[in-house]
Amino acid sequence: MKVSGDKSKKSLVRWAFVLLSVSLYGLVYVTDPDKAFFALKTSFRVICQITIPLLIAFTLKFFINLYISPRQMQKLLAGGLGIKGVVFSSLAGILSMGPIFAWYPLLKDFREKGVHDLYLANFLTTRAVKPFLLPVMIYYFGWLFSIVLNIMILLFSPLVAFLTSLLSEKK
Repeated sequence: MKVSGDKSKKSLVRWAFVLLSVSLYGLVYVTDPDKAFFALKTSFRVICQITIPLLIAFTLKFFINLYISPRQMQKLLAGGLGIKGVVFSSLAGILSMGPIFAWYPLLKDFREKGVHDLYLANFLTTRAVKPFLLPVMIYYFGWLFSIVLNIMILLFSPLVAFLTSLLSEKK
């Protein structure tokens, strides 16, 4: 019974948030319609930016749940892959697109299925390396800075991931 109470409480909080948001937009509209439209356009733009990455993440989650059992996932990434797991999570981080928070639900699901924190932290760290943005980075910061920064991120992300997993281990 506690579970349904928790669900109804969460539902109430969600609806209260929606009601509060709509009320605030209404209040701003009454006081300054131009700012209200600007805020709505900005919100819509953010929603459009996160929709595709969220759809990709949830589609991946769907197919992973469909074809890979939790036991297989645990066996695959629960700590036994070593350097292969670090390389795999690094490549996944580099190739991942969209805002980072769009990946949180998928990564949470991986964690619940037994994926080691080392691989999750490594994925999150290597997201900073984006080969397709390298020319833009070089334009703004120069060759030396851009190349050195990306190499340092790749070299030290496994160390950051290791320390993160070590410090976040549940006792």
